[in-house]
Amino acid sequence: MKGIVVFKHKENCSRLSDVFTAIGNIENEYNWLITNSEFVSQNDTPFFNESYTWIKGEKLSELISKDDGYWIWGVFSAFKKNIKREEVLTYSLPFANGYKGFWEVPLTLQNPLAEFEIVEWDGNTLIVISKNDKIIESLKKYYSFACDLEKYNSEE
Repeated sequence: MKGIVVFKHKENCSRLSDVFTAIGNIENEYNWLITNSEFVSQNDTPFFNESYTWIKGEKLSELISKDDGYWIWGVFSAFKKNIKREEVLTYSLPFANGYKGFWEVPLTLQNPLAEFEIVEWDGNTLIVISKNDKIIESLKKYYSFACDLEKYNSEE
């Protein structure tokens, strides 16, 4: 399990389209649980207003292509397509502010069935934790100023 954290920077990490570009646009390969979200729409699009949203990657891509506003808060948990929503919901809903697992070693995903988790934190920080090291390496290349999350956590 690896992770990165990207703090305030010159490039934008609060737009999902940028994050998806960084990971090679693989979002369609997953179903997504979106929780704890606060979104600033470019088009006054009212979506992701419930306590959680379960959405196919293709639909998420479509929505983002129509309105790529920015995220102040949000936890985007990616699940293999064969994992059912009912299985996912047997665990607590992931949240951003206050989850101690982001700042501990070893890193943990909030839902153990998830493959990776994208967290938009207070509009200026991006956290990604993944079982797939390639996702983290792709993000490090895209966001050259990203910090290895385990190293960052070990420095304190």
